[in-house]
Amino acid sequence: MIKVCLIDIGKTGKEIAKMVFEQDGMKIVTAMCSPGSLKRHMDLGEVIENKKNGIKIEGTNKLEEIILRYRPDVVVDFF
Repeated sequence: MIKVCLIDIGKTGKEIAKMVFEQDGMKIVTAMCSPGSLKRHMDLGEVIENKKNGIKIEGTNKLEEIILRYRPDVVVDFF
């Protein structure tokens, strides 16, 4: 299983998230946005599909902490 950290939940980031959710061998383990974004602390599923999935969006000001906690294999950044 490839663990993915997604940075930026804008128009393109939402589409990337949807595509990753459709893959059998990939899993989004964390998602991040700019520290001042209204999406910070929201559930990623609610932002992209209007249903909770338990992935809380964090601000990029916590990037190092989040990377160490979730240990993603890949970081996809659209900032």
